[in-house]
Amino acid sequence: MSRKLTEDAILGLNQSLFEESNRLAKNPIFSRYAKLLDQPKYGLSKMQKASTIMALKNFVEWAESRHIPAKRILMEETTSSDIANYIHHGFQLLTAIMPSLLAHEFVSVQPQSRRTGEIFYMTFKYGTTKGNVTAGSTALGWATAGNLDQYYSSPTIYSETYTTSAPGGTKDFNHTCLAIPVVAGTFTATDGVENFTDNADNTLTGSAGGTGTINYNTGEVTLHFNANVLIGVRIYCTYDTDFEANPDNIGELNLDIVSDSVKATDRALRLIYSLDSAYDLKQAFGLEAGEELTTAAASEIRADIDQEVFGDIYNGAGDTNTPWSQTPDTGVSFLQHKFQLLDFMIEASTQIKNLTRRAQGNFIVAGTRVAAILQSLEPRFKSADYTDEPGPQVIGKIDRFTVIMNPAYNQDVYTVGYKGKLFVDSGYIYAPYLPLFATDPVALDDMRVRRGLRTAYSKKLVNPNFYIKGAITA
Repeated sequence: MSRKLTEDAILGLNQSLFEESNRLAKNPIFSRYAKLLDQPKYGLSKMQKASTIMALKNFVEWAESRHIPAKRILMEETTSSDIANYIHHGFQLLTAIMPSLLAHEFVSVQPQSRRTGEIFYMTFKYGTTKGNVTAGSTALGWATAGNLDQYYSSPTIYSETYTTSAPGGTKDFNHTCLAIPVVAGTFTATDGVENFTDNADNTLTGSAGGTGTINYNTGEVTLHFNANVLIGVRIYCTYDTDFEANPDNIGELNLDIVSDSVKATDRALRLIYSLDSAYDLKQAFGLEAGEELTTAAASEIRADIDQEVFGDIYNGAGDTNTPWSQTPDTGVSFLQHKFQLLDFMIEASTQIKNLTRRAQGNFIVAGTRVAAILQSLEPRFKSADYTDEPGPQVIGKIDRFTVIMNPAYNQDVYTVGYKGKLFVDSGYIYAPYLPLFATDPVALDDMRVRRGLRTAYSKKLVNPNFYIKGAITA
């Protein structure tokens, strides 16, 4: 009914996109940057590399539409020493957004080739009605899980709703089984009061004295209850069918590709500094003002995007039932009490499992106070090797959860979420269009240098059931 996909197979779900990125990687304009993206120090996955190359391609097309040659943009007309300097500064800037965004780790990333385009996600649907499963209902966790049960792939037709009629009163009901032939001796039916069993001779016996008959080949059933069945009470039956005699009874799982239209939005910053300040900084500390300011602005934009993604997730997430109180019970130390916060997060994780029928949560996005409490839960909290920078940041792991500190959250809130390898295993899609790029610095007669930074992308929350939010109180 399902299969585990490798990373290559996952990328194949959007095969045309990755074929295009591979083709671009062989183009002389992009080849040196494709090789750089392969370097171990960047640690990029195939998805991150393809996303970056496609964004670079979009950037070149955007610039050339404004009569800026691609060779100038990507430093094709420079010397080898210039290239080395550009790799050290410009390349990190140009790719600052694409590989380093936390979005790559915690949401689905789908690069788009046009400003207005489409994002895609998969839905799994049951193809046939079988037992308590209705054809067309959702399976395997996309949106709210449907009537997934352990019998759908088996010969057992579980909890099939009984088609009712009352020809002579409220004790007599007829039904035709949806999956035939019925295996003799396996049929049962009940209204919740009287239970009927199959005698394997075309007759049925009720536990309260009722009687019935069944035709195993046609599936026709008659039931005579000992007492009147209450109006509105559901009658249902369970039985086995024969796959070999009728292969049409085998359940079907269908894959639907759903698309949504999106339009990329821009983020931009304008950088301004004086020539005198730049000269003084260079003389005093050997630093280039333009590079320092541009790097800081790039970090700010990266942080803004990550904060926007996690903000959307928080706003769309479902709520846990109760907040966790920081006040311990009498006789319980605060250290012991703090570990109870994990119980609340595990409960939120289980709530994701209940909603999606797919997986439990595997990451936590925490406000600063929540993150501080988690960091203090040693030895279960394992700190990550990181340096502080603006915006959300992975600070470590606790049990199975990766912990992200997000200063843009209220300090007392958190979100538990799930992200797997499949596109279906994320409820949020980030679709980059243009990478972060900078215009050439321009100095005017006021002795001030101006430079612009810009990036463009689309995003969409497609399934809030993968996220549950919670809070702590005093």
